[in-house]
Amino acid sequence: MKLRRDKNFVVTLVLLTVGLLLGLMSTQSEPARADTATSQYGTVVQADAPMWRDDSLQTQSGTAAAFAGQTLTITRTMQIAGNEYAQVARGQANLGIMRTSALKLSNGPQGGALGFGKYVTITSKNYSVWGNFNWDKRNLSSKLYHHTYLAKVAYHHVNGGTYYSLYSGKHWVGYINAGAVKVGQGSQGAAISTNQYVTITSKNYTVWGDFAWHSKRHKTANYYHHTFNVKVAYYHSNGSVYYSLYQGNKWFGYLNASGVKAAKGAQGIAVGTNKYIKISGKSGAVWGDFNWRSKRHMVKNWYNHVFQVKCTYYHSNGSTYYSLYLDGLWFGYLNASATKPSSKPKPTARSYAATSKTAKKTDQIVGVVGSGSHARVYLFEKSGGVWTQVFSVAGRVGYNGIGTAHEGSGRTPRGSYPLTYAFGTGSNPGTKLSYRRITRKSYYISNTKDKHYNTWQERSKSSSKDEHMADYPTQYQYGIVIGYNHGVGGGSAFFLHVNGRGSTAGCVSVPRSTMLTFMRRIHRGAYIMNVTSTAQLAKY
Repeated sequence: MKLRRDKNFVVTLVLLTVGLLLGLMSTQSEPARADTATSQYGTVVQADAPMWRDDSLQTQSGTAAAFAGQTLTITRTMQIAGNEYAQVARGQANLGIMRTSALKLSNGPQGGALGFGKYVTITSKNYSVWGNFNWDKRNLSSKLYHHTYLAKVAYHHVNGGTYYSLYSGKHWVGYINAGAVKVGQGSQGAAISTNQYVTITSKNYTVWGDFAWHSKRHKTANYYHHTFNVKVAYYHSNGSVYYSLYQGNKWFGYLNASGVKAAKGAQGIAVGTNKYIKISGKSGAVWGDFNWRSKRHMVKNWYNHVFQVKCTYYHSNGSTYYSLYLDGLWFGYLNASATKPSSKPKPTARSYAATSKTAKKTDQIVGVVGSGSHARVYLFEKSGGVWTQVFSVAGRVGYNGIGTAHEGSGRTPRGSYPLTYAFGTGSNPGTKLSYRRITRKSYYISNTKDKHYNTWQERSKSSSKDEHMADYPTQYQYGIVIGYNHGVGGGSAFFLHVNGRGSTAGCVSVPRSTMLTFMRRIHRGAYIMNVTSTAQLAKY
């Protein structure tokens, strides 16, 4: 009996010991906890924090690095062994358990407010600026485009977007999605790439070497009207725009945009000028653009000619270019080094003709400046937008000079008239005009009672008042009809033809060699202007 009692005692003792051990093991695998359901949010701020599969804290699934900076939903919190833990989720997916000390807690889906403290420049026009995270609209990024603000706080919203809380000084601007901005390195804002040219137009600015305003690199007074390439623009939070200037590939410094004017190209802005120069060089070209593709004239052909300068360009290549005008018409761009100062030239027959109304509708003008029955006859031509005098020669006009004409007046009609077609006693000498050969039946009608008044007719006989053209083989060897028509009795048969023995009855005559040149050179659309002074050439 004693032995049996001893056995029972031992068995009881063993069972008690096993129970105690099992109780201890249960205490280690099941930590004491108190659960609390919640609807908070937390932004992960500790990337190396452990993540547990469940609240037993027995199996670690990794760290929070994959969720760093993200805002997660907290579905419940718990106290485990004196520490607070949170069960976190993204959307409907449970992510696990982590210490709440690794989270920046928030009552809203925007997440915790994280200090940011950087300047940002708005670079998109397609975003809203919000007044809260209930999405009440406060402004539009299109209205704040290229403004720079201090982003004091960043929110990493549960929707995946990052939002900055913007300030302009002490004034709160609102919340904006980070996709609408570019972060800068200081209060100057972000570096915005650009590629434009500007010309310095103020003498009162400093060119800076930094945005701390410590390094003064240059004074604009020393670079007035110089042109620079802008590669970067800064829209400073102080409200000013600053350009990062370059001379070629050499950095020049930062300059307030108020000290410059934007140019269309590397040539810089057109600076208004009013002076005269004389071409003194004999090499190079006069350009039609600043791409150097269009050569309008060769300098050597205009040596010693005087031009008006209406604009000056201070090119970024370091050269100065003049925009030249002749007779009010643009001539081209020329490097100033090929010129020297000059005075305003006196007007000439060419300059008067070039500024006439006729000059706007033709590129060939025969100018006739009469003095009594004598005249100076010019040929002016326009090429490359410039009028030149080809030649001038002595000629004759009506025996009563140039003036108001009528039948039998003996005057050459004053004014501007087209040169219509050519004629002559022989075969076509090479004229570009239509050509008519004189025959024994050729009459130019001067009879005011003839219905064909002031026209060329072929007929067997005609009125004695009509001009039988074959009777003037010398004068009409070469001729061009002047398109004058002032009605019946206004005058007829006005030609440009070869000289006779003296004055004419109203035509314009020149030496035979000159007339042959006219025949071969005059083309359709040419005009003749008959006046009594060179200044009158500008009138018609």
